[in-house]
Amino acid sequence: MTPSARAGRVHRRPRPRQPLQTLLRKLPVACLGACGLAHGQGAPTRISPSLTVTQTFTDNRELTASQPRSDAITQISPGISVSSRSGAVQGFLNYVGTGVVYARDSASNNFQNSLAARATADVVERRLVVDVAAGITQQAISAFGRQSVDPTLNDSNRSEVRTFSISPLLRGRLLGEVDYQARLAYAASRSSATSVGDTSSLSVSLGIGGSYGVLGWGISADRSIAEQDTAGADRTAVGSIRVSASYRYGYDLQFGIRAGRESNNVLTTRSTDTWGGSVTWLPGPRTQASVQFDRRFFGHSHAVSFSHRFARSIWTFVDSRDLSTGGSTGASTISLFDLYYQLFASLEPNPALREQRVREFLRLNGLDPTAQVSSGFLSSGNSINRRQSLSFAIQGVHNSITASAFAGRTTRLGAALVGDLAQVDTVRQTGLTLAWSYRLTPVASMGVGGSLQRTAGSGLQAGNELRSVTANWSSALGRHGSVSVSLRHTSSDGDGQNNYQESAITGSLSMRF
Repeated sequence: MTPSARAGRVHRRPRPRQPLQTLLRKLPVACLGACGLAHGQGAPTRISPSLTVTQTFTDNRELTASQPRSDAITQISPGISVSSRSGAVQGFLNYVGTGVVYARDSASNNFQNSLAARATADVVERRLVVDVAAGITQQAISAFGRQSVDPTLNDSNRSEVRTFSISPLLRGRLLGEVDYQARLAYAASRSSATSVGDTSSLSVSLGIGGSYGVLGWGISADRSIAEQDTAGADRTAVGSIRVSASYRYGYDLQFGIRAGRESNNVLTTRSTDTWGGSVTWLPGPRTQASVQFDRRFFGHSHAVSFSHRFARSIWTFVDSRDLSTGGSTGASTISLFDLYYQLFASLEPNPALREQRVREFLRLNGLDPTAQVSSGFLSSGNSINRRQSLSFAIQGVHNSITASAFAGRTTRLGAALVGDLAQVDTVRQTGLTLAWSYRLTPVASMGVGGSLQRTAGSGLQAGNELRSVTANWSSALGRHGSVSVSLRHTSSDGDGQNNYQESAITGSLSMRF
């Protein structure tokens, strides 16, 4: 049994904020350089620039209940997509920069970024691997503030959040019998509009282990340091040492147990006993199921996951409870791209070709590959997150149906100086999204969708509910272009400040080069 990759975290002083921001700004160039290096070594690399022009006419740009103001909003969005699925560097990068222009208020013109990047570099073959990930998304600052579905509308409760992580892993075998691994990980999150959710963490883990027939064993040690960029916030330190054993029954079922000691400065400075177990079931390439349970210093943590792929559908369920040290918190669901990427596994086993096929399928059906129910909210401080989500996607000859539901509960652990958890002990959110598309012709499709997101009131904070309905038509223009038209109606209920109705019509023209 190889050592657990979860073991891990040691303290090092967090990097200054300015270098991190500089690194995030340069990340697209750095990732392109990495992929270019792989290409130079003969690895197949796919680079696809794009340009999208979108025009939106809305009847309530300010999202207010009284005196709504209409506007015409123009978006010009150049982007680039890079993927490398073989060679020393494997991964992908999708970046879109959007210039937003308002017809009635040029002072509000702005530029928004969207980035999803992940790469793995095999520095020393089978010995040293470095994982790098980065993202830029638009997220709600407060779960109790005004909620919206369009980041171009005037929503003061929304911020651009940048995340970055790097994790080198050293692994090998000693004396031909014992596996070892050592991992160092650094992660950071920064928000453009507020310091809420600005966090940095550094962790280290060490582990050894081995197996004898169906029996396995392991010893691991880890320590982590997390810090919030908030005046007066304390550093969070958590460390543990564990021993584990496993038993494999047949080829598809494995049981594991573990026990050890855990220390922290969140609730107490004393060490506490920790123990847990796991069951993993992999009956075939279409089905995966796992259950993990641990008794920790804050109570119990667990992770339950199940997914099954039929010939033309995929079903996934996740239920987890664990410690969070800040950043983007709350409930989020699997994206449409993730669902269809799993669904197309039996149709296209090659990862690079499958990624292209999924994106082309979503484009032809007018579906947003990044669509999800909720981006949660920003939090500084420690909390316990309980998340549950159920998602499925069904692909027919002409019809495609996707659905996803979630429930999330975030509970404060210790003190919180800013954000929602400084006002209330617990934030509860639920949501549902549905989408149906119908292929009219080989190149054109139509569809409808709806979403519901609800935040329960807590203490003196009033809850809110956001409902949105959309209808769209899209068509390919040759091999590299597409056009789409969509109608949207959004309704928000909450306290008087957050109540509004908004309707919009949007037209979009996209070209890939």
